[in-house]
Amino acid sequence: MIKLQEEINRVIEELLEEDETNITDINNLIYAAATIMTQTLNEPSKISKNRRNVKFWKIRMQKQISSWTKELSITDETGKVSDNGKLNRKKRKIFQKYRVTNAREVAQLIETLKQKVQAKAQRIRRYEKMEIQSSQNKTFNLLSPNDDYSRRTTPLTSKCCILHIYSTNIGTEYFKRDI
Repeated sequence: MIKLQEEINRVIEELLEEDETNITDINNLIYAAATIMTQTLNEPSKISKNRRNVKFWKIRMQKQISSWTKELSITDETGKVSDNGKLNRKKRKIFQKYRVTNAREVAQLIETLKQKVQAKAQRIRRYEKMEIQSSQNKTFNLLSPNDDYSRRTTPLTSKCCILHIYSTNIGTEYFKRDI
């Protein structure tokens, strides 16, 4: 990612050296660079999956979801007549696990399992979104309103800071464009 950022900075510097650049061209250039960085950050990694890339929390949640969906599909077959002994044994185990005794409780169990699957899947999506936001925030060294300027590692006019400011303010009145 640092290589990409350096490449983008190099290209921007080359294009800004031209004499005939106006503010619209600079805005379009910064917008394009910010778009490329954002798309690159959001793409899945092409690195081989090794132990460092495995997110154990995600694997654990996916296992829970798969077990709930198995139980849900088996429980959903309750209303249908089946002579399959293996399926009937699985149904009995699930009913014992959740202490289901009548048809009303079966319907309630089906709804509960559906809601559990949806909630866990939503949690995974929320965690992944937070991870992406966190990695993007770490990319840019931003100032807070009361920040001490002497401890900054990058100047305020650095390319990454300008790209971030532009990408976060793209919808404001200062950066309106004809699309």
